[in-house]
Amino acid sequence: MKLFADDVVYGKRDACLRSYNVALWSNVPRGILRRYVTDPALRAELKQLKSERTLANPDDFNLKRLYRMLRVDHAQYKLFRQYWFNKEKER
Repeated sequence: MKLFADDVVYGKRDACLRSYNVALWSNVPRGILRRYVTDPALRAELKQLKSERTLANPDDFNLKRLYRMLRVDHAQYKLFRQYWFNKEKER
């Protein structure tokens, strides 16, 4: 956020920063990933990233945020149950 503020507010353009660490950023709850990802290689990678704790920032959980995240996750489960289907089987 500091880089964004320096750029927009102060007009300072620093060199672009890039992270080479592997991490998973997901808008889908882990339970849905476990249920609907069928590729064994991807499942193994998900399991490894979960054990490395790259799926969530533990410092980011105050009570209001946790409540909002649980509501969003619940809605995601509902939507996946309603709209997801295996497209390979439909052919």
